[in-house]
Amino acid sequence: MIFFITSVLFNSLRLPIVILAIIPTAYIGLFITFYFSGVNFDQGGFASFILLCGLTVNASIYIVNEYQKQLQKHTPQRAYLKAFYIKIVPILLTIISTIWGFIPFIIDNDNNSFWLPLATSSISGLISSIGGLILFLPAFCIKEKKKRQIIVIHLFFKHITTYFFL
Repeated sequence: MIFFITSVLFNSLRLPIVILAIIPTAYIGLFITFYFSGVNFDQGGFASFILLCGLTVNASIYIVNEYQKQLQKHTPQRAYLKAFYIKIVPILLTIISTIWGFIPFIIDNDNNSFWLPLATSSISGLISSIGGLILFLPAFCIKEKKKRQIIVIHLFFKHITTYFFL
């Protein structure tokens, strides 16, 4: 369903595949949480699958849509950087506010409830989806191999480390 909606939105068959390829990066954090934390995977885990899929697809659509707009005016490398910088603040605000909203359910620590698995897996999935947006989206989105490498290195080392260490 996501593929068909985004293929109509972007008039492309390649860009929806790019957007869908980012979803597994969010699931990596979810699976790591359930493997190492000992929290039971139940209905909260399944609900987290749907939540992470929606938020990751939404964030990817924001960046890819802005990339398509900027591509008309700039080179692919410059267009992606401009799209990333324009849309990363609303995406990070959404992710951070969702994480803060789930923290009370972790503090409550009721192992038998629906909310603890949902909260723990959603938080770790959202954190790993940030990595997917930063590292994998430019790698899939830009066609030229040399420009993909330059953008990933530029985003990760120059600007993202600045945000985390200030």
